[in-house]
Amino acid sequence: MRFKNTWLRQRHDLKDQSQSGYDMALAMFGAEYSLAEQAIVDLIVTHRTLHHQKQRKSLDYYQRTISKAFNGSTARPAPLPDLPGVPETKSSNDGAAGVADGPAPAQVDPARAKVILCEALSEILGVHILRIVKITGEHPTYRFELDKVTVEIMSPAQFQEQGSVRTAILGQADKRINKFKPRDWDQVVDKMLTALTKLEGGEEASTQGSAALYLASYLSETQFISAIETQTIQTIRRPTVLPEHPDQIAICADDFRAYLAKFQNEKVSAQDVSRKLSSVGGQIIHARGKFRAQDRWLLPAKDFAPKQYMSHIQEREDEGVFA
Repeated sequence: MRFKNTWLRQRHDLKDQSQSGYDMALAMFGAEYSLAEQAIVDLIVTHRTLHHQKQRKSLDYYQRTISKAFNGSTARPAPLPDLPGVPETKSSNDGAAGVADGPAPAQVDPARAKVILCEALSEILGVHILRIVKITGEHPTYRFELDKVTVEIMSPAQFQEQGSVRTAILGQADKRINKFKPRDWDQVVDKMLTALTKLEGGEEASTQGSAALYLASYLSETQFISAIETQTIQTIRRPTVLPEHPDQIAICADDFRAYLAKFQNEKVSAQDVSRKLSSVGGQIIHARGKFRAQDRWLLPAKDFAPKQYMSHIQEREDEGVFA
């Protein structure tokens, strides 16, 4: 419990509440358990990262801290292994003689630091966390990778909301994480953000990217019509090429929306469909003729040129689909 309170910076019995004071307290724990010098350095560096404290980059600082910790303990540090390419550093004259040299703290592997952070969070939350991942994009998502399951968190709002995280982990892992007071939970969220491993979400993670992918499928799988005025009520809103816009495909938003719901299991509102079509550069027009006037979206020719789908259209004509 004393170490846990030190790790969380909640040592009310510690006279020196500065980060240096907590560095010394951690070094004392390391000396008590005869940790290697590099393990103690890693402990201090990770603790500073966890609490968003400025890193100490001077090797002498760590030598002095470790030396003082072991001077107050009967244990002695295990020497650091020889590391190729690391220059020797003279010991300071403040009692740190005999402390082995090591790499500067600034060289700590970020990936290794995240692993240590996840181990610390596992202790705090009460569930073993292997990795916390953020899938970047316009609508980022998160996932907790546990021992045997992956827990998905669908938005930043849910990620920082204690109830949502507890419910998601309970639902997937059948485990209840520890409960925290609101102020303490904010600190846990800060630690989770520091431990994040970021992965690219790909083009489908953005509105524009997903809209382009869906439109490509829609145009490839939907029968085109040759003229609006010759169609039945069931086919009159399918995609076509208008005579006044021969280089662009014209689609109806509600037909595209129906396709998303039926074939892509994407139930979106009319406003969402309009945002998707706008994001790819679509422009709305008011089509008139020997038919009831209708609004259609003209798709940009550079991305959705009719010739990309001419073979598809020709096949439909050969089948007698078009009048």
